[in-house]
Amino acid sequence: MPDAPVVPVQHRHDGWTVERQRRFLFALADTGCVSDAAAEAGLSVRSAYRLRRRLGAEAFAAAWDEALVAASRRLAAVAYERAINGVARPVWHKGEQVGEERRYNDRLLMFLLRHGDPLRFGHLAGLHPHAVADPRDAADGELKRLVHRLTDEAATEPLIPGSDT
Repeated sequence: MPDAPVVPVQHRHDGWTVERQRRFLFALADTGCVSDAAAEAGLSVRSAYRLRRRLGAEAFAAAWDEALVAASRRLAAVAYERAINGVARPVWHKGEQVGEERRYNDRLLMFLLRHGDPLRFGHLAGLHPHAVADPRDAADGELKRLVHRLTDEAATEPLIPGSDT
């Protein structure tokens, strides 16, 4: 998204400059939160939505939507991490923190299983095994291919660019 389309605006030192628009879009992709992204750009949420609705801002609006898609991938990774590792919660005794415990969210785990592996846990569960191709097989093969390619390229690249060592 470095070359994300920006909305042509009149230059104002306190307005939506090209740099602020880009900063907003990158922050939105990282956080998925319009208020955080607007704060990162140094402008208000309200002005961000006004900019999005502005005539000629269609490319900016499309980049905004793509940023939210990118953020959803990050949120999925966070959800998997929480489902696997749980969330640490402090344990208090007489006003003093004496430790922490891990809390696991079974509903989150069930959701991720149901949607991440629908052949075994979702609406496709119970179908004849050959009725639907298992996308995990293709993903496993692709992952192995990419890791193999990555490690092969790393092994053949010199440690110092421009040298043989």
